[in-house]
Amino acid sequence: NVKFETAIAKKAVFKIHNIIGNEISVDAEVIDDFEVRFKVKELLDGYYVLALQNIQTRAKATHKFLKL
Repeated sequence: NVKFETAIAKKAVFKIHNIIGNEISVDAEVIDDFEVRFKVKELLDGYYVLALQNIQTRAKATHKFLKL
């Protein structure tokens, strides 16, 4: 799960990429305005990058995570 300090979960576009940059298709479920759940159970172990963009403000952020 990814939690946000501001209510952007329903206003953002999320993409997950493997460490070499290929986009990975992952199901996402918006829990509420502050939380999104990504189903990464089927991903291979390794590092991934979560990229998000706020549709309204066009602000962008990336976060690296390790799936074990």
